[in-house]
Amino acid sequence: MKQYLLDANILINANRYYRQKFFPVIWRFFKNNQKIHLLDKVYNEIIVIDDELSCWLRKNYDEVQINSSNSIAEYKKVVDYLVTSQLWSPAGYESWIQNANKADPWIISSALKHDFIIVSEERKTGPNGMQSSN
Repeated sequence: MKQYLLDANILINANRYYRQKFFPVIWRFFKNNQKIHLLDKVYNEIIVIDDELSCWLRKNYDEVQINSSNSIAEYKKVVDYLVTSQLWSPAGYESWIQNANKADPWIISSALKHDFIIVSEERKTGPNGMQSSN
């Protein structure tokens, strides 16, 4: 059974374009779908701003986040790849690894650990922001 891990931009954009008051079916889908998961680092990035989305997350995801600390071995593999692959410049990967609260590398790590599919609206780019055919 496929499981999905949401990036912050999915919830932020859903909140921007599909307000909870007018599109409650979308928010019930997020809340009630057992195949959709949220990483603690993503949760923490979003709740910094006290708005409708952070209130919804506190109410619905406060106790059910994926714990990123369970993916430390996978995080190390992600960082090792970034550093040793010679596909990224130090500026390209240092922004990720210098801040342990940065969600992006942890999303990848948790997806590796749990075999999740990452759901994100990130642009298709390759190393150092260059275009990619992925």
